[in-house]
Amino acid sequence: MHNPVFATQKQAAKSDKEWTQEHKQVCGYIWQFVDDNVYNHIRYKDGSSVADHLNEFQDCVDRLSGMGIKFEDERS
Repeated sequence: MHNPVFATQKQAAKSDKEWTQEHKQVCGYIWQFVDDNVYNHIRYKDGSSVADHLNEFQDCVDRLSGMGIKFEDERS
């Protein structure tokens, strides 16, 4: 994983399977960081109002959306 994370073309020396595996590993690492970081920012703090909590949550969603992260609707 010493290559640039945002490489747009697969290296000729890598097979499609190797490229896909490396991509999944890098994405997993990024999501692990994002999940932990977002959780720490939106966790409800005892004694705070629900309105403040919802405002913090919306702020996190807005910042993630601003970075181009798409959210899927999980309704069935």
